[in-house]
Amino acid sequence: MIVHKSCHDLDLVCWLLDTRPRLVGSLGGSSTFKRPPPAPFCSQCAVRAECPYVDTGLHEHRTEAERADPSAFGLDRCVFRLDESIVDNQVVSFELENGTRGTYCLAMQGPNRSERRITLIGDAARLDGVFEDGRFVVTYTEPERERLVWSTKGRKLSGHGGGDMATIISFLNACVGRSPAPIKTVQDALAGLVFAASAEHSRTSQQMVALADEDFQLDKI
Repeated sequence: MIVHKSCHDLDLVCWLLDTRPRLVGSLGGSSTFKRPPPAPFCSQCAVRAECPYVDTGLHEHRTEAERADPSAFGLDRCVFRLDESIVDNQVVSFELENGTRGTYCLAMQGPNRSERRITLIGDAARLDGVFEDGRFVVTYTEPERERLVWSTKGRKLSGHGGGDMATIISFLNACVGRSPAPIKTVQDALAGLVFAASAEHSRTSQQMVALADEDFQLDKI
């Protein structure tokens, strides 16, 4: 789960701080979705009306056949099932090559909407933000300095808060030589994946994972 859903978040950590993970530790498991399922599929469930995790297909572009019978395609399988080893919560502690330390938390339970929050604490300021709200606040250490608030409210944005289009434009401009490449090496592109895979290895082995340069090579993935 952390490789599938969190490699982007951990990659963002590396990108923002222009560094890679050096030491990774992680704990996690299943606490919410481990009870017996009331039915194999949401469309067959008698308690679907009161379930906060009922399948709606909200984020999927389903075909007419899939909408008519999602169970036939396995699209509305109950999340409360015992035949899966996927975790529903996981925490990661890490130290980066530049000495920065941090934590990451993955929680599949909670409010209905998907939400990503970030907090960065430095000597000069602290940044707090929620990506889905498009709002980030920088509070400075100097008490007389006014807070900086950055918001996308009222702007017309594409997928991922405008990030999809910005990423594509940056990539194409680099391809035709209009701008520098957004990453320096292939190894930089692997940082998030190595980060997440190391966290999962730490969780399953119950040991800290120390990373070296060779761990970011393609033949090691």
